[in-house]
Amino acid sequence: MGAPYSRRRGLLSAKAEFVLFGDDDDFLEENYTEVCLEKLKSLKADIVSGRHFFRKPGESVASAIARFQTGENDGPVFDFRFFHINIDARFQGDVELPFTHAIFLARKDLLLSNDIDTFYNRGNGYREESDVQAKIYSRGGKIIMTNDTHSTIIAQYPFLVGPWLILKEKIFRANLKVDKSEVKI
Repeated sequence: MGAPYSRRRGLLSAKAEFVLFGDDDDFLEENYTEVCLEKLKSLKADIVSGRHFFRKPGESVASAIARFQTGENDGPVFDFRFFHINIDARFQGDVELPFTHAIFLARKDLLLSNDIDTFYNRGNGYREESDVQAKIYSRGGKIIMTNDTHSTIIAQYPFLVGPWLILKEKIFRANLKVDKSEVKI
């Protein structure tokens, strides 16, 4: 049935006003939920996430956050050419984006009114979350990623981390000219 079906089913049974989506292999900084909720309310945002990045094999959550801090590369936070978020981009504070990653907080009724497409029943984990977020953004929604809290994931296949980082650098940072007029930073 897949993650989108499970998330939609969870939304339908949730009792609270707010829902925090996560993945079973992510580790959240202790203040993750509180920071996201405070930002959602104070910034009048529709969706809020912290930073999300890979831990290195053997690295603790605390040491990964200390290493990552505000990002690890100087590429743009969002690439409209590939409709891709650069989770490793360096930035300070908060940034508004067309969508964020999978570990986000939102109001239950907003997500239900924009529907999670269960078409991704055998998803690859790439567009399952961004579809509903991009739909909310295209309808005037405000989506924020903040540096004030973090979630980490350790690569399931550590031997692929190095090649993935090299490939990502070549694909997503290869002299891209991005029209930043559409992104409010």
